[in-house]
Amino acid sequence: MLTQNGKIKRLSLSDLSELTNRGVTVIKLKEDDELRYANLGKIGEQVVLATSGGRLLRLEIDDEQLPLMGRTAQGSQATRLRKQEELVGCVTLDGESNLLLLSEQSYGKQIPVANLRVANRGGIGQNAFQFTKQTDILAGIVISNSEVLVQMLTTDGRVFGMIAGAVKVYGLDDKGDRLLKLSAKERIIKVISY
Repeated sequence: MLTQNGKIKRLSLSDLSELTNRGVTVIKLKEDDELRYANLGKIGEQVVLATSGGRLLRLEIDDEQLPLMGRTAQGSQATRLRKQEELVGCVTLDGESNLLLLSEQSYGKQIPVANLRVANRGGIGQNAFQFTKQTDILAGIVISNSEVLVQMLTTDGRVFGMIAGAVKVYGLDDKGDRLLKLSAKERIIKVISY
């Protein structure tokens, strides 16, 4: 689980075995925090967190970096967020794949996960997206291959879809390509994959 303030927590699925219709508390949150992402993962896999500033943090799922915690624990600080920055994505990797990064102004690129160094919890991550305009930010990330369908929702209520594997692969220092034609003030606000 990952919160908007960058707290990360690993919980055993066995803690959820006795769910009732009343639900169960799985993480303790401060008043100014909320749960943003919940992924399934296991020892030996990795998780990649993305910030709106284009930084990615790659962590091992193990007892040292992401120890198991009880249901009422807050979690540990996964990454430090800069001013005006927020978390925009969290994906679990089960092997070496590519990640598709998409900006609000519809620039996108694939990057090989192998280009990201494995870091420690609490780091700031690596810059992985060079923005064409200073007003642009990262909108989201998804695990990419030729079968993944990516859908993007814009501020104008339009939905665009594309195959993730059709986007070119670039390095961390590249800007990527313009993928969609948006109106002057239209921005991508949500990225999901199937």
